[in-house]
Amino acid sequence: KKLHLLLLIFLGLIFASEPSFGQEYLSAPTHPTHYFDFKVGQKVYVFGDRVNVRDVPTTKGHILTTLSVGAIVEVVEVLTIEDQMPIIVNGLEGPWVRVKYDDSGASGFIWAPLLTSIGLPTPHYTYLFGLVKADEEKLYGQLRAIKYNDIWEKIDFEAIGDLEHFLVHARIYGNRGYKAFDHIIELHFESSEGIHGLGHLTFFNSHDGVYYAGRHLQHVNNDYKQTYNHLVYPNDKGGQTNRILKRKKVFISDDIGNREITETLTVWDWHEALEKLVRVKQ
Repeated sequence: KKLHLLLLIFLGLIFASEPSFGQEYLSAPTHPTHYFDFKVGQKVYVFGDRVNVRDVPTTKGHILTTLSVGAIVEVVEVLTIEDQMPIIVNGLEGPWVRVKYDDSGASGFIWAPLLTSIGLPTPHYTYLFGLVKADEEKLYGQLRAIKYNDIWEKIDFEAIGDLEHFLVHARIYGNRGYKAFDHIIELHFESSEGIHGLGHLTFFNSHDGVYYAGRHLQHVNNDYKQTYNHLVYPNDKGGQTNRILKRKKVFISDDIGNREITETLTVWDWHEALEKLVRVKQ
């Protein structure tokens, strides 16, 4: 019951922080998905720079064609561990996937970490999220801005979670009333084993590139204390003109159900933060 109560609290907080009327998504939010968990019939993106499609599920297979980053393919089959030769690169291990790669229905195999289901198309770019490295403690991701089948921008960052238990999905907004940005991208991470570790990463696109603004977490410390942080933009409920606010809420409960809530609201100076942002220009 306690976990259910915490889940209701966090869902309420998340939905309360949705953009107000008139701030539609630039593209449909992606559905929560496990890393490398693809379904038959699903359309996915090529995440690797130039990816070989092979006739059999091994790197020794004959190359049928080579696809550019951002190409869209359709999943035909996801192999099990017993059906394939395992590959581990940079700590990443995933299945081979048979995909259809052209209008004729031709198909071949691509290693799953070279694909992604997290893609956000906009009039100027398609933004893709994928993992590039994993170790025993951390995951490392990359956000790529794709245009004309080429990488125009890419941002490296530390992802949240592990390969087995975490889900990720993405949202992209307009500038939410803050004119210095063209749009705002958020990657949301959820645990498939409960609600601990919720959090999201925020990216801004301005006229001169894409910037990583860091983590904003909704984190359950234990059964009795939860911390929730998020940014409030000018067009959001409670937003202020020409300002981005940072709201932090802390919930503390005791054994008999009493609950104390503290909230702080500060102005987030993105001009100062920009000096700390990680940006890689292609």
